[in-house]
Amino acid sequence: MKWIKKLSLGIVGFLLLLFSIGFIYEQVSRVIAEGAVSPEGKMVDVGGHRLHVLSQGNAGPTVVFESGLDTLGHLSWFKVQSEVRNFATTVSYDRAGILWSERGEARKTGQAMAEDLHGLLQAGGFSAPYILVGHSLAGITLRPFIAKYGSDVAGVVLVDASHPEQFDRMPAELNQLPARWFFNMMNTFGIFRFSELAQIPQTDPDDRINLVAPAMLHKSMSGYLDEIMVTSRLAEEARGISSFGDIPVVVITGTSPARNDALAMEYRNLMSDLWFEMQQELLLLSSDSRQILAPASGHYVQLEQPEIVVAAIRDLLFGTTDQ
Repeated sequence: MKWIKKLSLGIVGFLLLLFSIGFIYEQVSRVIAEGAVSPEGKMVDVGGHRLHVLSQGNAGPTVVFESGLDTLGHLSWFKVQSEVRNFATTVSYDRAGILWSERGEARKTGQAMAEDLHGLLQAGGFSAPYILVGHSLAGITLRPFIAKYGSDVAGVVLVDASHPEQFDRMPAELNQLPARWFFNMMNTFGIFRFSELAQIPQTDPDDRINLVAPAMLHKSMSGYLDEIMVTSRLAEEARGISSFGDIPVVVITGTSPARNDALAMEYRNLMSDLWFEMQQELLLLSSDSRQILAPASGHYVQLEQPEIVVAAIRDLLFGTTDQ
């Protein structure tokens, strides 16, 4: 029995050492990150807290980019924004609690996000009408904005966007989340940061997205967790907004055969079929809608085939992709 006790103590000691190393690694990384990166845009007060916004171009119509459920914020749009700025005024930003944006006191609701975005556009001096371009969860979070400020919206581009019913229609096994304390532990002991060191697909190592996102992970994680823990509530809030009227809507769908390779084999075809079905249902949001397929893209079309998103925006603005 003595050797079992010694072995147990050895395992416990080894784990404590690993956690200590992880904790120190995370704290040192945070200090280094604070001095290594800085906001590329500006901070705008939206009433009680400030949001980080990056505006590029001043060629007329305002194109507003809304990110999905991740810690990338405005960074995920860098390929698209760098092109669209040549023919429009572009606005990308970080939602409350992501990257440099302050969290504020409001609960994470679609209405609160709508008010944040509207306050940002007003305080930032970005004139309507707006072309809204939303990725993933933005398919849900933008609905309250459009419902309340629809007169300011000239068009919507949904990039592999979420459907309010997806959490009910997807297999329950794919919707389970660890407890928040587990996420916090992963963040505190550097496990998330270590996993984020891999280069983001379809980007170069020296692209800003690969420098800033990992560096600011410790700040973004809290806001990200606030959102991921209320996704079902956000979906329920959006479910009651089923029409944008005649506002033009473009639904861009990633259809790469490899998009579900990370899933267990038993779910791959099911999820491909279900996702495509829900993407087609998004067309019912407007009497003026169309779908564009991105055959070489998975979920992040804006990074994998940004030219498709750029062309869709240009088409909404000018009526033809040739201009």
